[in-house]
Amino acid sequence: SISPLLTMASQGGSNDLVFFLEYRGETRKWSLPHCEKSMEVIKDSFREKFRIGNEVADEDISFVMRDKEFNVEHSVEYASEIYNGAKLKAKIKTDAEEEMKRELEFMRVKLDIMKRNENRQSSSSGSISKVHERNSNEVASYASHDGGSSYENPEDPRNSQERVMLEEKPISSIEKDMKGKGYRASADIVDLSQDAEEKTKEIDLIVKVRGLPWECTPEDLRVFFKGMKIKEDGIFIDKDSRGRLTGDAFVEFAYENDFEDALLKNKEYMGKRWLEVLSSTRRDMERTMRKTSEFPHQSLGKPNPDSYVAILKGVPF
Repeated sequence: SISPLLTMASQGGSNDLVFFLEYRGETRKWSLPHCEKSMEVIKDSFREKFRIGNEVADEDISFVMRDKEFNVEHSVEYASEIYNGAKLKAKIKTDAEEEMKRELEFMRVKLDIMKRNENRQSSSSGSISKVHERNSNEVASYASHDGGSSYENPEDPRNSQERVMLEEKPISSIEKDMKGKGYRASADIVDLSQDAEEKTKEIDLIVKVRGLPWECTPEDLRVFFKGMKIKEDGIFIDKDSRGRLTGDAFVEFAYENDFEDALLKNKEYMGKRWLEVLSSTRRDMERTMRKTSEFPHQSLGKPNPDSYVAILKGVPF
């Protein structure tokens, strides 16, 4: 509940001190009787205006203000320094730590993306190199068998001619010839190609968003991820057993570069709330969807006018 002093302060008066409080880019107007001006009351005003909980200690809250005479920004130590029309910028000690964490998380995500791309490229190129190397060995083995001991002599004209013929043949043709001569088909070549495809297979382009406002809609998420292609029906907002939003959602993107851009929006703000944007999987999303579908709230239309409702008050927590 708001104290009578703060209620009176919000209404203002002719002899009141009028000033402005700014926090995280949002500015609120405030007025306070001169006789009640103190740092304690101003901090209470700040808490009430911006809904700052008691988990933030008073000593962690500070203000800076631009000097009226010299136009220099300085820390506010005493309430007497505040003049009529002043603009106070509020700072919370933990905000700097959170900002540092956000920067580190941003860098971590970027490094993860770079590492994943590097591994994918190296895995693909490595598999292709193995395929070419194995193909060369198979061709050499086949030529050696077909040409007999003469293959070991590079000066043998038959061997040279045979190598030219082999180089002009595609691998599939060589494998057919090998089968005809009693050789086992080179399954390893196919397996290596399949390995390369498996390693480059697309990952789940799904992010999990946490900390959403209670009134968040799919359209709000599309605006938040503006410029990134979201799949049709690719947004799922989770609800609890009473049909209320839990603050979590899953978003599936159409392209990998959009998925990676979405991860970089981790710790950005939607309205007044900053969101966590984390890499997720289809398995995690489907498990959450199954859990939500088990709740009986899914059809939350208008209540039946013929139903009977009892309201219970004072129920224990």
